[in-house]
Amino acid sequence: MRDTDTLLLRGIVVFARHGVYREEESLGQRFEIDLEARLDTRPFATADEPTGTADYAALYETVVETATARRFKLMEALGDQIARAVLARFEGVTAARVEIRKPSVPIPGVLSHAGCVICRDRRDVPGP
Repeated sequence: MRDTDTLLLRGIVVFARHGVYREEESLGQRFEIDLEARLDTRPFATADEPTGTADYAALYETVVETATARRFKLMEALGDQIARAVLARFEGVTAARVEIRKPSVPIPGVLSHAGCVICRDRRDVPGP
């Protein structure tokens, strides 16, 4: 179990125009995103040096840039692209778990949110 450590970013909020319906595209809405990036932190944790780790600010920027760069019809497609972007940008990250919550959903009922969890690893990202 070499890569059992996880960096967490919880509660990232973006405003975007994702969704199937025209109203979702024209009005836009909030999305809440959590990221878990798995990697072996021992080399830099033992030395207490940031060299070699995935920078939290850069991880955050990757999530926000991916979530706002283009429109997605499906949250699943958005989550897939965020996970792939994290894996492509941070070579030390071996797997990424992305949870997306959509608080305002066009469902005739009472619920706090709809959402999805997407998990990807190195096998999902083409190598050099």
